Amino acid sequence: MWELKRLRNDTIAGRAPCRHQDPRQRRPEMSAQRQLHRLALAAILYLLLYSLAAYLDLWTTMVALSRPGVHEGNSVVRKGQAYLPTRALIVNLAGAVIMTACVTFSANHAERVETRWLHRPILSFGKIYLNPWSAGAIGVSPLHMLSMAMAFLAMRVVAAGNNMLIYF
Repeated sequence: MWELKRLRNDTIAGRAPCRHQDPRQRRPEMSAQRQLHRLALAAILYLLLYSLAAYLDLWTTMVALSRPGVHEGNSVVRKGQAYLPTRALIVNLAGAVIMTACVTFSANHAERVETRWLHRPILSFGKIYLNPWSAGAIGVSPLHMLSMAMAFLAMRVVAAGNNMLIYF
């Protein structure tokens, strides 16, 4: 009954029912080698993009700080009025590790994301949970982890743009 109602709602909404919506149909198991390749590709691609965004942010910070009267507002990477690039690099490396772990988690558990959240990803952010590995959250948490990692990249590019606005 519930399955019929869901299929009817998907047809009404103009979406073709996905073959993964039927709980009796299991997704094909991915081989361990293919899974490892997918995880490595996701991690390498994200690290490449993160490195580019971090470089843009750090470089434009140095450019903006070359203007007289400009100082770094982030108290973690400054001592008094002095900017500490080594500390900024360490913070960026820690961020790279954490965000790459989020992307790797997302790629590793992508098969477990429930189809309803793929059809309506914005609505998935209404689901609140504390443990992303719990049985109740694993159907949506990979989507959230990937979204957070992608938003972090976008935030770094916005920060670089802000630094250039300060310079000009």
